[in-house]
Amino acid sequence: MADNTPNKARLKGASDFKRAIMSGHPFSGGLVRPVLYAINELRIAAEKEDDAQTSGDRAITGLRDNLTSWGQQRIQANLIAEWLGRTLTRHRPEEASAARVLATLMRTERLG
Repeated sequence: MADNTPNKARLKGASDFKRAIMSGHPFSGGLVRPVLYAINELRIAAEKEDDAQTSGDRAITGLRDNLTSWGQQRIQANLIAEWLGRTLTRHRPEEASAARVLATLMRTERLG
């Protein structure tokens, strides 16, 4: 939890996790953690106004490195990014935007 205060309780988001829990924890072995990490990297790149192509390539490469089977997990990771892009719009607009970008990058990625 990012905040346990009554009426303010919320789960941690991509910017709360940053680089934490990337290995050695059950959460790190699933799909959500690598997707959150990629979203945070894209969010930071947008803030810095980094080159979009370079930051997008870096995000996809990071996902490939952090997922055990990119070919099999790519569709589910895309669904997670799309869902986050829709649901975070009101409370975390920067993360929502980065999630939508990530979903688009995964959907339009050329394989092989």
